[in-house]
Amino acid sequence: MKIKGLLRAFRAVRARLQSGLGPEEAIRLKEDVKSIIQTVGEICTRHCMTPDRLPGPSQRVYKFLKEVEVGQLPTGGPKVDGGLPKTTLALRNVLQLGDHLTDRLWRQLPLLTSSPEGRKQLQAEIARHAEAIEGICARQNAAVGALEAPSHQIYC
Repeated sequence: MKIKGLLRAFRAVRARLQSGLGPEEAIRLKEDVKSIIQTVGEICTRHCMTPDRLPGPSQRVYKFLKEVEVGQLPTGGPKVDGGLPKTTLALRNVLQLGDHLTDRLWRQLPLLTSSPEGRKQLQAEIARHAEAIEGICARQNAAVGALEAPSHQIYC
């Protein structure tokens, strides 16, 4: 079962987190996330299932939102270490890459489970993307750990 609008809600939450939150914005975001989680739970209940039975991408979005709901949200601008702003590296299209790979894994699951060649091709593609991200980080004189959290999660 696919929940319409869940990915869009995830992207909106992620964008709000990336832009930095003031204390009042953090409270509003948690309330919004709580509402989304409640809605997903209600939809699942109506279909006699639990969120852990959702398709993989929806499960990951739900888990991310649950972590936002209970987690400590960053407020203000960039974090500081010793008074200096902590540098983070923002890369374009990494989130879209993650969405693409997730969708591909989901669509090609039967092929990937039955074809060693198909798995090798996907592994090679993922390795190429990882090497490209590492190369961009190196050109920026930054470690992969300096990637913004969502991009770093996708890289991992």
